[in-house]
Amino acid sequence: MSTLRLSIVAATLLAAEAFTFAQTAGGPPGCCQGASKPPTNARAEHTRSDTCVLPLAGAPAAQPDKDEQDPVAPAAAKVDFSVEGMFVDCCSCRPPCPCEVTEVMKGCVGVGAHQISTGRYAGNDLAGVKIAHAKVVGEWVNLYVDVPDEKQWAAAEKFGRAMFAGFGPIKEVKAAKIEFSGANGKYAVTVDGGKIMRLETEPVLGGDGKTPVGYTNIKNAVNPNVYQGKCVFAAYTDGDKKLTVEKGRNSHFNPMLKSSGKI
Repeated sequence: MSTLRLSIVAATLLAAEAFTFAQTAGGPPGCCQGASKPPTNARAEHTRSDTCVLPLAGAPAAQPDKDEQDPVAPAAAKVDFSVEGMFVDCCSCRPPCPCEVTEVMKGCVGVGAHQISTGRYAGNDLAGVKIAHAKVVGEWVNLYVDVPDEKQWAAAEKFGRAMFAGFGPIKEVKAAKIEFSGANGKYAVTVDGGKIMRLETEPVLGGDGKTPVGYTNIKNAVNPNVYQGKCVFAAYTDGDKKLTVEKGRNSHFNPMLKSSGKI
């Protein structure tokens, strides 16, 4: 074989080896080429740079990386729920966030809270329960629960876990003081007086200049109808978990939340 042909064969083998190494060393899989990434100032510890579609809210939970998986447990059966109240959240996506409207998106970083005025989960009373969350979709979810009666704690925790099962592994569920204020899309929420979490939002008004833009019949069992807002401020810190959301990024809210079904 000529020297020229040997050189060509060697170059081809080296190129193939380099391509294989790039794929196994963390390069994005084919489904994620060109996918958007979280903004640089929407930061969270352990946030990955790739963005992939995950199961919808209410579908099987997003799976962690193979080396991070816990032993497989049987999927919990869905049970009846009904709630009325309000919710608000902020996240790193440009409005609207696909997690609430179309599909749960890996890489979305956010915080939010639900305030339940009346409701039941698996036949248990949820009236007065508040549940706040912080999450990096596909990596971790932390929940905070505020109950008016300690007898409601178990049902509130189970409801929170079921509500966020599709967003990633739930790492912690803690008791905390959760406070809401505001109206008409301009909301403020704090967890433990802002020491753990604080968020502020404003509405995005529609064509009439009066009513917020809304989305109905979306693929979220607990939040089937939402209004569009924007983040004014959002920050979270608890132990080694920290995140912030840039001003102007996505917010969804509903001051007249009413839903029922199975989760």
